[in-house]
Amino acid sequence: MNTNVKKIIISLFLLTSFFGCGGSFTEMKEAQEEKNAKNYYFAFRDSHLLSNNPYLVAYVSHHGALIEHYANEKRDIGYQFEVVDWEEMNAINVGSGLTFMFSGMLRWAETTDEVVMIMGHEAAHSADRHMLDAIGDQIAVTILQLGLILSSDMSDEDQSLINFVDLLTTLRSLHYSRKHEAMADHFGARFVWSAGYNPHYSSVFFNRIQQLRPNGEPSDIDIAFSTHPSDATRIASIEQQYLDQILSKEESIQEMSSKLLNRGFAREAIAIAYHTKVLDEGFFYNKTIEESLKNEDPPFLNLEGFKESVPKYKTCININTADEEELQALKDITPGVAALIIGHRNKNGEFSSVQSLENIEGLSRVVYMKIKNHLTVNEICENLPSRPKEDYEIINEYEAVLWGTLISAKRAFENGLINETFLEEDFFCLLEHIDYFQFNQSLFSELVNKHATSSPETVNEESLENLYDCSIPMLLNFSQTTLEEIQKEGTGSHLKILSSFFGSESQVNINGSISEIWGTINNGEWGRGSSWIVLHLINGDLYRVLFGPLQRYDKEAFFTLGK
Repeated sequence: MNTNVKKIIISLFLLTSFFGCGGSFTEMKEAQEEKNAKNYYFAFRDSHLLSNNPYLVAYVSHHGALIEHYANEKRDIGYQFEVVDWEEMNAINVGSGLTFMFSGMLRWAETTDEVVMIMGHEAAHSADRHMLDAIGDQIAVTILQLGLILSSDMSDEDQSLINFVDLLTTLRSLHYSRKHEAMADHFGARFVWSAGYNPHYSSVFFNRIQQLRPNGEPSDIDIAFSTHPSDATRIASIEQQYLDQILSKEESIQEMSSKLLNRGFAREAIAIAYHTKVLDEGFFYNKTIEESLKNEDPPFLNLEGFKESVPKYKTCININTADEEELQALKDITPGVAALIIGHRNKNGEFSSVQSLENIEGLSRVVYMKIKNHLTVNEICENLPSRPKEDYEIINEYEAVLWGTLISAKRAFENGLINETFLEEDFFCLLEHIDYFQFNQSLFSELVNKHATSSPETVNEESLENLYDCSIPMLLNFSQTTLEEIQKEGTGSHLKILSSFFGSESQVNINGSISEIWGTINNGEWGRGSSWIVLHLINGDLYRVLFGPLQRYDKEAFFTLGK
């Protein structure tokens, strides 16, 4: 038999033996997808990277549940969104509906709708079965390469053929990956606006990412070997989709406008309702304006349910004083383990050390190793699990906090929410940081009156802490001033937006001042870094209530809604 024919027959036999099984192969891919997702989840959890901030977890969980409803219509598998304490500007979907939102991505977002746009995109990867496609490709390529190797005498010709298959596989993978990203944009946008979020912020977000690139847009070669479409391509595609599927249909316009109004974004709702004036002689538009003036305060909310799902990585328990309920704050201490600890303590007196737990009959070594670092015989747990920030993470966090605070300052200044006196007195501490972004000098020159000094040569923990010391009071001031301006209108929007932000189960008293809300969020247990994200996003959403969609960049975002 001809050698080449033999190679083809062996390869085809291996392929058909897997792909000829139809449904069983699909089930095998789905099982692998679920296994992969579980492995990723346990890896993040066991590395203590899952966020332990209950308000950030509640925020992402609440909005994720709204996305889940529409994603399930395409593929009913259930969708889960986890927050990862990692300063990478990224979010990843690992299949089976599981998405990890990195804190670095949340820091760069400015509004809830930007965050939800990212969540919708990632959920769409699972909904459109992209991970299954990737797993199928992997299996097919492995089989094909195995067939080539088995039928090969490893001549130069055979090695060239194997290398060629490798190259084709890479190019095909890149092609499908770009295709998947484009489809995730398409379906993700559909999930987002169906859930009542403004797709305008997709364009705002990608415009910002475009400007953050040090060298502008990627080259044609970069695009050819990239797994994502270019930012310009994505923006244009989302704009066209918004035109075709929302703004050209009366029913879609009304639905989008009503949902935004219900969330508290009256100006955006009115701006979108305006598109119906030529369709119904202004009936819906006038009705939207009338509805926006009603003052309907949402009820007080309660967040207790979310606390059960928050990892207790920083929990420290005194085993000489804790009762059964306090001991069970650690998920690895079951009622049975708690009873063992208290029973031993009642019988033998206080523990002299945490290691004394090893003397308890019935307490396994496995459980002891999991809980020992969270326990103490005084008030200090010296070995709490921690993940030291690496330099690149500190830099990313520093940049995001600086950029977010300066942008908030700029828009507050331009809209008359702060005056020159406040600028001089309260922005002085930022001056040593502001030159960190050289390309920002012209953008913020009017804000700092060209007093910017050189930035620290290195960004370290102390520099970051100093930046937080500047940033938080400013964001609180901007938010409170914006809140007071919103309250003058008497529409109740300030309560609706905070209710929408924290979800349907929040213990935050949204009727209080921003300082009171911040005091509840930042109670010292969860860390200033992740709490800053909550404050930063509240600031952006409140500003939207007062002024409509954010127009933050020189490059005009599509459809200047709200202007």
